[in-house]
Formats: sequence, C-alpha cells, structure tokens
Amino acid sequence: MAKRYTEQLDQPNHPEAEDAVLRALIRGQRDAENRERWAQQLQATGIQKDVTFRTFFTPRRLLALAAAFLVLLAAVWFVGKQPQPQALADGYIAQNGPFRFPSNHRGNDQTANWRTRAAEAYQSEHYADAAKILETATPSPDSLDGADWFLLGAAYFYGGNNEASIPCFEKAQTKAPQYADDLKWHLALAYLRLGKPDQARPFLTALANDPRSIYASSAHDCLERLGR
Repeated sequence: MAKRYTEQLDQPNHPEAEDAVLRALIRGQRDAENRERWAQQLQATGIQKDVTFRTFFTPRRLLALAAAFLVLLAAVWFVGKQPQPQALADGYIAQNGPFRFPSNHRGNDQTANWRTRAAEAYQSEHYADAAKILETATPSPDSLDGADWFLLGAAYFYGGNNEASIPCFEKAQTKAPQYADDLKWHLALAYLRLGKPDQARPFLTALANDPRSIYASSAHDCLERLGR
C-alpha cells in the first residue's frame, strides 16, 4: 500500500517516502480505531455521539437564524411601542382633567337641593359621595333626567368604576342630547379603560369624523395610536 501511494507521489521505491506514507497510514488507522472505540464507549454508557451539530450550523443557516431573530426582536419592539388601551385612556384623562358640568339648579326646591349637593361633591372630586347622593335621592331611577345620568356615570367613571359608568352614559344618550359628544367621548374612554378598544372605536370614529366636535382631534389621535 505504501508503495502504491509513493508511486502516486512520483517517488517510486523511495524508502524515506514509503516510510513516511506508512507512518501516516498507521496513524490514520490508529485515529480511526480510537474514534470507533470512543464512540462504542459512549454508546455503552447511553450517550449517543451527535455528529449533526457540526453540519447543522452552517454559515447559511446561521445567517437565516440571525435574520429570524432580528425579525422577532423588531416585532416585540413594535408591540411594546403600541400603547395599552388603559394607559391611553388615563393619559387623556390626566391631560384634560375630569369633565366639568355647568352650574345650574334644575327642578323644584327639593330636587335642586340634592342635585346641587351631588354636583358639589363631584366638583370636589368626592365621586363616591356624589354617586351615593344620586343613587339615594329619588325613590326610582326613572326620576333622574339625562344630566343626572351623565353626572352619575361621570361619578362612577372618575371614581374608577368603569363598568358601572357605561349604562349610565348610555341612558344619558337618550335623554341628554346636549351632551352627545361628551357622552361618546366618555363611553370610548370607559371601554378603553376596560381593555376593549373594539367597543371604543365606533365612538372615536364618530367624533373624529365630525369636524365640529371639540373631541375630533383627540379622537383622531386616539385612533391613530390604537392603529385604527
């Protein structure tokens, strides 16, 4: 065999070349035997020699994995940049403050008394007190007019009870057309606070599409930040 390899090297019957080739062959054979013995020992202990690791992570696959990682990282960043509906609503509330009702005395002396007390409690930001006055002032909820329902809903809303505020705002919509835009805006914010942007969008869209509304700009901005 050594002679055959030396002939291929154009060094026929050269003793030193034959000896070098022979040593190389023996060393290669010994290395192969050692590798085989090592694999058998690993297999005997339940460990399988993994030969795929070296071939799986080729340069092309590494580049593909890196590209996929960058895409995933960009998606996570984009989602993280999108504002949460609750935080978005709280931002508008902090910017504009609680809704301010006009000061007026409606009804007879008896009704004007509790309405005034409820309005004063609300303006002082004692929202729980304002809600309690409105809840207990009349023998029936039917006695409340549209402005009363709006005030009760606002007391719930700014007091943190978003779910209770929505039915009040909805009842006020049918009884207090003068507050139409204000009610749409508060309904949108209440739904955003509850983490329901899909229910908020119709109110925001109606406001954004009405250039006469004082909430048009804010509603348009809110829709943009929600991703329409």
